[in-house]
Amino acid sequence: MNTKSYPSISLCMIAKDEEAWIGQCIKSVAPIVSEIILVDTGSSDKTLSIAEHLGARVLTHPWDDDFSTPRNLSIEAASSAWILVLDADEAIAEGDLAGLRELTLDRTRCYEFTQRHYSDDVRISAFTPVSGQYPEWERHYGGYFESKLCRLFPNHEGINYQGRVHELVEHRIRELRKHQIIYSPIPIHHYGHTAEVKSKKNKGTLYTPLGTQKLSDEPQSWKAWFELGVEHNNGGRLEESAAALTRAIELNPHYVDSWTNLGYVQCELGRYPEAIKSLQTAVQIEPTSHEGYCNLGVTHLRLSQFELAEKCFRIAIKIFPKYVNAYCNLGKALAMQKRRAEAAQIYLRALDLFPQSLTARFDLGVLYFQQGLFADAQGYIESALKDHPRESQAYYLLAQVLRQLNKREDAAKALTAFIDLAQLQPQRPEVIKQLEQAQRELQTLRA
Repeated sequence: MNTKSYPSISLCMIAKDEEAWIGQCIKSVAPIVSEIILVDTGSSDKTLSIAEHLGARVLTHPWDDDFSTPRNLSIEAASSAWILVLDADEAIAEGDLAGLRELTLDRTRCYEFTQRHYSDDVRISAFTPVSGQYPEWERHYGGYFESKLCRLFPNHEGINYQGRVHELVEHRIRELRKHQIIYSPIPIHHYGHTAEVKSKKNKGTLYTPLGTQKLSDEPQSWKAWFELGVEHNNGGRLEESAAALTRAIELNPHYVDSWTNLGYVQCELGRYPEAIKSLQTAVQIEPTSHEGYCNLGVTHLRLSQFELAEKCFRIAIKIFPKYVNAYCNLGKALAMQKRRAEAAQIYLRALDLFPQSLTARFDLGVLYFQQGLFADAQGYIESALKDHPRESQAYYLLAQVLRQLNKREDAAKALTAFIDLAQLQPQRPEVIKQLEQAQRELQTLRA
């Protein structure tokens, strides 16, 4: 029996309209916290009633375009010896709670945790397929990417948050020079990047203006320019993103993520020579930058430089063997060199790592279609559509496969689905052309 006496912990939170998540968060750490302080910034749903029912002390504060303000109010209201900070869409696994309590025995330390941001988007840097280590929290998600933040620190030591957006306590901890920031391997499970949360929250409409305000406070902060560049990129404002990232590099030319993000944006803008230069700089600064090599490979792929692209993707995979996006792009590079058997093996490896991959299944369908293996092609395309039922191009390819299998009625249904979805897309010339082609094919099938 463990008779050790542990210091008390206050769970400090801020929230707005988090009824779907806040109960899960509070319950996950309830066994080890002595009080729960929630500062609400204007919820209109059941967030407050759920939190109060679970024992939280709820304070309200009008939103004032500064994340640090409510966070610091929650810390000021806390009475425990330690502060644990979680967002409403986060949780800690039951099996990690005992280890977390052990951390509180040394007040000279503050603790940095790894956030596991669950997602199915393999394009995200350092996307890692789930391994079954935390099945309760991994759920149906295919993978995650990670970041590190200080979330556990002694109370009553002058530690507080700084920054309107992307707020941190780390700056204040370093200013005080009283504590070490120690890394803890305990993960925080975060769901803010999942499709269901993104569909309900448009964080870009909040984060981008706050990032702009932050720059008015800190115009020479390379980090603020970098954060704004990322937000512009996330919002599809590529020109603004490139300008902000360029300014970040002018202020700090040694931060590799600025170069990898700028190279990606330049590639998306079709500025391929600039993208190559930026990404080559990234891998010179950090030779183990798998993202830099993958983005460089994509740029070569866009330029039809398939051998150079292949080389970059293989380096990225050597650095990060679970890099699903690099495997999918390597498959494309091999397929474009007509090395279809090799490409198929690469896509199958991607599916071993991430069975939900739309790209791998769709591209395998294309490969098998090109090789006349129509039944195999049908299986992979239908598998992709099962998880991604609004992927218009998959319906068009499926129709071609079904026509080859002489399944005219099913092919007509697939073409109809493609036409319905394609009509909802922006009417670019290539979309209009394919729509017209599909409509002609549908008429032929129904004749």
